[in-house]
Amino acid sequence: EPLHLGQHTPPPPCCVAIGLAPPSFPTTGNQPGWDTSGLGYHGDDGSLFHGCPNSGYPYGPTFGDGDIVGCGIHVKSGSVFYTKNGMFIGTAAVLARESTEGGT
Repeated sequence: EPLHLGQHTPPPPCCVAIGLAPPSFPTTGNQPGWDTSGLGYHGDDGSLFHGCPNSGYPYGPTFGDGDIVGCGIHVKSGSVFYTKNGMFIGTAAVLARESTEGGT
């Protein structure tokens, strides 16, 4: 299709995901949480994903350009949490005990 000067076509929506995944996770074409090996907080809809690429769980606010998002693990309790612009969003999940002790 030819380019029509003076018309602006917005770029396709972009989704950034912040999360946890094992070193073997295939990053090309995938995002954290799309399979059961990881957990991902997705910026386009604020959902938390684990084990399903098509639908997440409502979790937090959306995020994008200009936001600073953090992902942390409280090692003693095994809880995974996220922050947005320095504010605690909430506990997203609790890891299995062996995951916090260096197991698989």
